[in-house]
Amino acid sequence: MNDDQTLGDTTPTSAPVSPFHRPDVPDLSATPLVQLSIDEILDMAKLPERTVYICLRADLQAKDDAIIEELGTLVTARGELLVDPEASIGEQTALARAQQLADEQTQNRREMSAASVPFRFRGMSADDFAVFEKAHRPKSTDAADFTDYFTKLIARCCVAPAMTEEQVKKLRTRVGSKVFLELSNGAQNVNTGGGVDIPKSLSFSQVRTES
Repeated sequence: MNDDQTLGDTTPTSAPVSPFHRPDVPDLSATPLVQLSIDEILDMAKLPERTVYICLRADLQAKDDAIIEELGTLVTARGELLVDPEASIGEQTALARAQQLADEQTQNRREMSAASVPFRFRGMSADDFAVFEKAHRPKSTDAADFTDYFTKLIARCCVAPAMTEEQVKKLRTRVGSKVFLELSNGAQNVNTGGGVDIPKSLSFSQVRTES
């Protein structure tokens, strides 16, 4: 690891943007806003879309979770060491261990990226979503009812790859509950969310390593 790398970089410096390293949120205040007529707005308006990246290698996801958990005991979310850099962790110093974990995370996330596939969701119009909710939203809190609801919602909103309800059900039998939850959230958020997504996971790539 060289001096130009940071604790927990998920991609090498020259690598293209990936699902695991998103660009900064655009500053809308930097661009003058022009008032449009309602006809112009109607011409420009598009249904919302979101993409969810699913790693098909659950073992790599588990390894990433373990690395993040251990890194969280050594560095802050800004990449600053929480302990004395020279403190011993086994046969390593805390700094050396943090750098080793960061390197392992970089390699692991490259493998995760290669094993990930995108699912693109397109939201319904406000009117169509209201009809869908009235027809399919469970009136009870039974988990099975909500599983059926989200199966229908995923099939309705996932446009790439397009899936039937039966195909979503088959996918459910091949992936864990976490993957189904991520797909469910993608289908739900494309209809009810707004704004720009901001990664909420821990990031250790903000501050350079001090050696």
